[in-house]
Amino acid sequence: MYLRKLLTLQIFLIILLFTSISAQPIPQQTTLYLINGTTHYVGGQGPGNYTTIAQAITNATDGDTIYIYPGIYKEILILNKELSLIGHDMETTKIQSNATTLTINADHCSLNHLTISGGSEGIHLTTAQYTSITDNHITGCTRGLVIEALLFTPSLTNIRDNRFTNNDYGITTKAALINICL
Repeated sequence: MYLRKLLTLQIFLIILLFTSISAQPIPQQTTLYLINGTTHYVGGQGPGNYTTIAQAITNATDGDTIYIYPGIYKEILILNKELSLIGHDMETTKIQSNATTLTINADHCSLNHLTISGGSEGIHLTTAQYTSITDNHITGCTRGLVIEALLFTPSLTNIRDNRFTNNDYGITTKAALINICL
């Protein structure tokens, strides 16, 4: 009788083990890059390169991509268009500010491979939907990422593979009852 109970328990544990392994969610590996428009370059050499990210944002239109070469950019930025900001890599492409460094007001924006540092807020999403924030380093801010959504409207923000260090708060929400962070 004892061996039968032990065997039943072992079978139950094996089934539970395999069920829990197979029930793990598969992480999504999609990153939103808007490639429909023009690519603008910041910090590079030659004609057509902008010296500031703000200049590139001003001259861009919905669907454009702004590629940012390595460097330290001391700017306060507002994304009010559907744009992708793509840094060369997060270790060498840095945006610094003493205020809110980057405010995103438009839907369908993408922010990738950047270091955002300093200021009261590193990134502030103000009612922006379908935004992707991937592979960034947000550091040295009072609030690293602030997600603000309209009441009962999800922000549908994809936050993946980011590092939040030396911030008072990593990710905070304002007036957002429903937020989806993946």
